[in-house]
Amino acid sequence: MHRGLMVALSTTVAQLQVEAHASGFAIREQSGSFQGAAFAGAAAGGDDLSTLFFNPATLTLHDGRSVHVSVSYIAPRAEFTLARATDGGVAEAPTGGGAGDDIAEDAFVPALYAAAAHGDWHVGLGVTAPFGLRTDQPDDWAGRYHATESELTTININPTLAYEVGDRLSVAAGFVAQYADATLANARDLSDVAFGPGTPPGPATDGIAEVSGDDWDYGFTLGVLAEPVDGTRIGLGYRSQINHSLEGDFALTSPLGPTLRDTGRAAVATPQVASLGLRQRVTDGFDLLGTVEWTGWSSFDTLRVRLATRPDPPPSHESWNDTWFVAVGGEYRPRDDLTLNAGIAFDQSPIDDAFRTPRIPGNDRTWLSLGVAWTPRPGVSVGGGYSHLFVADGDVDLDGAPTDRGGRGTLRGRYDNAVDILTVYGTLRF
Repeated sequence: MHRGLMVALSTTVAQLQVEAHASGFAIREQSGSFQGAAFAGAAAGGDDLSTLFFNPATLTLHDGRSVHVSVSYIAPRAEFTLARATDGGVAEAPTGGGAGDDIAEDAFVPALYAAAAHGDWHVGLGVTAPFGLRTDQPDDWAGRYHATESELTTININPTLAYEVGDRLSVAAGFVAQYADATLANARDLSDVAFGPGTPPGPATDGIAEVSGDDWDYGFTLGVLAEPVDGTRIGLGYRSQINHSLEGDFALTSPLGPTLRDTGRAAVATPQVASLGLRQRVTDGFDLLGTVEWTGWSSFDTLRVRLATRPDPPPSHESWNDTWFVAVGGEYRPRDDLTLNAGIAFDQSPIDDAFRTPRIPGNDRTWLSLGVAWTPRPGVSVGGGYSHLFVADGDVDLDGAPTDRGGRGTLRGRYDNAVDILTVYGTLRF
């Protein structure tokens, strides 16, 4: 049991870090008004405060005091077609169990922004949830040794200060406090250990390994906003890497009843992000919008787990790629109190096929979005946006030999993925 606990703890805590920072499950829905434009032009600013998430310098577009609130309903789908699943033993016995259910759970994601201006100085605050995940599978499904439950919640608190250098240039900086809380679980094949050599594996002889951890850590944001000529606005925003050290409480429950406990810690860095946005006036009623965003996911390369009471396991070598998000859209104002927008985007996944797991079954995504905003009276705006994400099928081909995946077994199949997102928001200026 000593070796089994070490393997379970090291692999589970390592996957905790993967889940907490997978851009496939990063939550881009931080701006209600730009949801409808697939976030094209967000770093160049718009009619409300929510763009400070992408570029804090956009605060200078708003005089007086204002508050913006949005809620996004995210409905993902990830349905698995099973090809093969075996245990981690030498005989590679079939695990039994089916392909499981649609693992992706629907979620509501809120965002809150507030700001005030005094002359050329502007102060703002954003409270957002930039990462989140909830997937769940039955404890007896075929791939249970790789994942049963994955849950992540984050909160970002981002006070910001912006300054108008002149009529055509603004700069800004902000502080970020980020809280992360995660729980992950998967089955462990304890047939030989708990019931004796030669016992066939199955749900009745499985244990359940669960790890949970949380952490506060800190970073910063920077931004520049320029209007080189009338009708052209360019914004560049930067969000720093944040270095988390998640501490995990681990429990391995045997089918015979005893529970083994330990703690672990793993350091991992969230990626730095640079967002470039463009807003170009074409006519008095129409603006063209564009975004190019780079995310430095290659910083996620190796995981080192530190155990409280046992020797540290070997490091887990991962290979993530830097990614690009590219979006184009338009904003049309048929009358003073009504705005319509639309956009299309390509969102690259950082995960190579060789590293896709049931916890992170996503792939490259194409966004199609529509949105509307209405100003029923001065100082009050409401609106909403809808996006459908076409997600490429995600192949899973995991060779679970004990030497590289802790005896989790082979799992092969394909995920059919899609996402629908609906956002509503309101802005109050006073």
